[in-house]
Amino acid sequence: MQEPEFKTADYTESADGGTQSTQQNGRAQCLVDDGDLRKFLDANHHQIVQIEKSLGKSGAHHVALEGGHIYTNEKPDLRHIFELKQTALMREHLLRIGLRVTNLLFVDDYHPAPEDDTLDVDAYRNLALKMGWPINIVQSERSMLPVANVMIGILRQMGKVVPHGEKGALLAHHARKVELLGKNNGAPTCAMLDAALSTIKFGQLGADAIINVLPRGYKGQQRNTRDILRASRESNIEGIPEQEGLPFNNLFLTPDGRIRAGRPQQFS
Repeated sequence: MQEPEFKTADYTESADGGTQSTQQNGRAQCLVDDGDLRKFLDANHHQIVQIEKSLGKSGAHHVALEGGHIYTNEKPDLRHIFELKQTALMREHLLRIGLRVTNLLFVDDYHPAPEDDTLDVDAYRNLALKMGWPINIVQSERSMLPVANVMIGILRQMGKVVPHGEKGALLAHHARKVELLGKNNGAPTCAMLDAALSTIKFGQLGADAIINVLPRGYKGQQRNTRDILRASRESNIEGIPEQEGLPFNNLFLTPDGRIRAGRPQQFS
């Protein structure tokens, strides 16, 4: 399967909780306040425990952590700052419990018109660092199109795709309508592109667990992504680990600032 080219930042994470900056040529200090971390863990104790149990059950050592989702026609606002901060706190906790973390920003350049692209990605990455989240990888949503198209082709061959509308496609033998291709434009859906990215996280990046920090409005889309990953696993698509119990987790941000953990999903 064709692998996209990642844009990497100048930071790598170590399992002992350190953040090494190649620019600074030395170990950086903790990027979040201990008091903020305690509040984060206290406020979300039940949800964090759920994810920890899921990670422990699967024996995860390397987590791909995604957060700070933004469109290329957006200007960062308080919502983005809050999401970046919550992702930073999640990262710090994962490092302190001994996990390796790869920090990934998924930028949506798929829906905005190219002429409306105004996002300064480097500035946004610097903002994330100020919030305590050092981004390792910046990946565009549009770059997932080749991977998604290959996956859909394999799913068709395995009899897991049915027509939907004039140009669309759905997962076959599924109780819900899980769109792979939009019924009017025939373009891969967000859930399909996210599934493509997930195979890269597991495969090319070598992560054995995924945590996506997203607004609660993405709950349905993430559910569809999980269903596509299950069907892809059954079709032996590359990049999805074979061992049982591998978690695909979400922390969904609520409007009032609380975080709720999506139920750990097992590929079984």
